[in-house]
Amino acid sequence: MANFISEAKINEIKEQSRILEVASEYVTLKKVGRNYQGLCPFHSEKTPSFTVNEEKGIFHCFGCGAGGNVFTFLMKAANLSFPEAARQLAKKAGVEIPRERRNEAERQNQQEKEKFFQVNKLASDYFQHILLSSPEGERALKYLRDRGLNKDLILQYHLGYAPDSWNKLLVWLNKRKIPLSRAERVGLIVSSLKKKGDYYDYFRGRITFPIFDLQGRILGFGGRILGKGQPKYLNSPESPVYQKSKSLYGLYQARESIQRENVVLLVEGYFDLLVLHRHKLINSVATLGTALTREHIDILKRYTKDFILLFDADEGGKKAAQRSLGLFLDKELSARAVVLEQGYDPDSYLREFGAERLMKKVKEAPLLIDLFIEETARDFGSSVPGKVAAVDKLAPIITGIKNLIERDLYIKKIAEMLGLKEDAVRNSLKRPRGESVEKYKNKKFADSAPRGAEEVLLQLMLEFPSLIDRVREEEVIELFHDPIFRKIGIKLLEEHETVGEIEPTKIIDLLEDEQAQGILSQLYLREADFNRENFERVFQDCILKIKLDHLDLQKKNLLTGIKEAEKKRDDSLSKNLSLKWQEVISLQKKLRKEGISS
Repeated sequence: MANFISEAKINEIKEQSRILEVASEYVTLKKVGRNYQGLCPFHSEKTPSFTVNEEKGIFHCFGCGAGGNVFTFLMKAANLSFPEAARQLAKKAGVEIPRERRNEAERQNQQEKEKFFQVNKLASDYFQHILLSSPEGERALKYLRDRGLNKDLILQYHLGYAPDSWNKLLVWLNKRKIPLSRAERVGLIVSSLKKKGDYYDYFRGRITFPIFDLQGRILGFGGRILGKGQPKYLNSPESPVYQKSKSLYGLYQARESIQRENVVLLVEGYFDLLVLHRHKLINSVATLGTALTREHIDILKRYTKDFILLFDADEGGKKAAQRSLGLFLDKELSARAVVLEQGYDPDSYLREFGAERLMKKVKEAPLLIDLFIEETARDFGSSVPGKVAAVDKLAPIITGIKNLIERDLYIKKIAEMLGLKEDAVRNSLKRPRGESVEKYKNKKFADSAPRGAEEVLLQLMLEFPSLIDRVREEEVIELFHDPIFRKIGIKLLEEHETVGEIEPTKIIDLLEDEQAQGILSQLYLREADFNRENFERVFQDCILKIKLDHLDLQKKNLLTGIKEAEKKRDDSLSKNLSLKWQEVISLQKKLRKEGISS
């Protein structure tokens, strides 16, 4: 039975664990000033940027942005869940964890899931028996061998064959007294529409591919029809244990290789994946009859930040790659893509040309965004209407780039490829597409707002907790433009009000969000631009700057509203907004004159 770990016990584990000792098992660390430094275990680098502060119990990599406490480090370094990391640290520190039972509802839910996993395992054993030891599976076994899959691979991935019969699995499960309602819930059998209480097998005449979770339990199946028929591939329906958007084929077998190679190859099909693994390209996974999702990327980010798409060269493969581009930009990841010759998929390419030639393509893989821009320019860019259409198609991608320098470089590239002026492309990208002007303006100004004062104020709160009550009185955290800084600031205020102090490693746990944890650890470890002599002046400057920035934003939004009202000839609204605009200007003058008093 699974167990919980109390907060008191978590704190005890944290107190008894030494992050320097734990991190030193993965990184060679050298003392530099108050900190220890080494090469980051989470990304490739030649100059040490991974930093550990033993006193504060935190780590941060100034290269990739990873950061946190001893729990966060072990979870990321060893690919463990929080409870797994806590238990490993407890064992190392000699802390005994008592078994605490879940409540009855949670216990029953877990027991039910285990029964679903058990049914899937029984079905997988049955399908493999048919494939390897029954005359009904001989044709399927020959097909697999013709596709280059040997017996070792078949056993390792537990491939099987569902006989071409309406009820053979059903009868087999019945003999083992498996409740049919349970088999139906995981999609192994289907209720008959003709006769109430009757069922038939869901997979029939298909090679079966079990889909494993990270614990090696079977979530569901993929099935490839043997011979003619539609659909060619059939997946288990979603169930209490299986969700396509959160599951990846081959990840159970590939995760260690992905972390070791620090790159993942993404393919679309079961056979593509198996052939890659047969050629020792184990750091590859496949989506399950669905497009790549945010959840897929979040799962894989635990192992690597380097993604390479290896989709089919046909139109469907191109569209799948393009659809995924927005997801990578949203996560601030630079995915690459392998372009195969027309008519090839990864399976056929490997069988004809071999792994060495494919690996050369993988190493030379260009950025997915570069491919998308070049292809769009090539397809649309010869005529005036074509160039307009090309910019329109590229607009949501370019505006989705969060790094302003990177965005600017791509604007220059688009202008050069289409033979346009940079300003023309830049102005076109600013034009609202599918959203109101008001919403667009608000978003534009919020995204471009300065963040320096917000960062420094958070650093001051961490270094001098006595300032936190004054920050609360000034009510400036709510004015932060950066959502991550705002989240950190709110958490600092809440923790200080509840506990009366700020404990770095605890705040990191409370944040949960990986990006926020990384930023907080960076704030803790970064060298401050202030000292005990001048921190009061810096504090006042930050408060004033944040308030003035917020009023600047209000001014710009009001000015936009005034212009819109004038266009609509709404004199009443225009006058009202103009009065508010004057009030904001007066308040700014007052703040500048009086300092932080408001």
